Amino acid sequence: MSGVRNIVAGVLSGLGVVILLQQYAVLYPTGTVTLIGVALGIGLQFAVGSFVGHPRPNFAAVASPGPTTVAEFPHSGGVDWTEWSPTHRVPPEGLDAWPMPDASMSSEVRLDGGLDVRVDQIDGGWAQIVCENGWTAWVDLHELEDRA
Repeated sequence: MSGVRNIVAGVLSGLGVVILLQQYAVLYPTGTVTLIGVALGIGLQFAVGSFVGHPRPNFAAVASPGPTTVAEFPHSGGVDWTEWSPTHRVPPEGLDAWPMPDASMSSEVRLDGGLDVRVDQIDGGWAQIVCENGWTAWVDLHELEDRA
């Protein structure tokens, strides 16, 4: 579907540029000029679509997916996992997680209940948690259970 949309948008963009150039008396729209304009419009649409349409690179998840099937949270770097020890536990009903401490964003992942996590940072009512495999996310600090 995206390819068809790019082709249609490219044709319209290319024709628009050719017509605009003709209106400003820069270029007379011969058949060849029109085909070149349409081809360049289509190529530009695919080029822009390939840059804009890609998801962020190198994402991983350890939790079961929530509203989406792919979690898009960055893998934490620079943590010594040989020293990892959990500090908290996700409540039995599970917990929504965010890629950053911003409740205006939609939560993309729901953590499984009972999952052991380590709190690395606290920012107001938010906690940045790290799972045993290095996956990080932000959660509501008040929802986490102490691991006692």
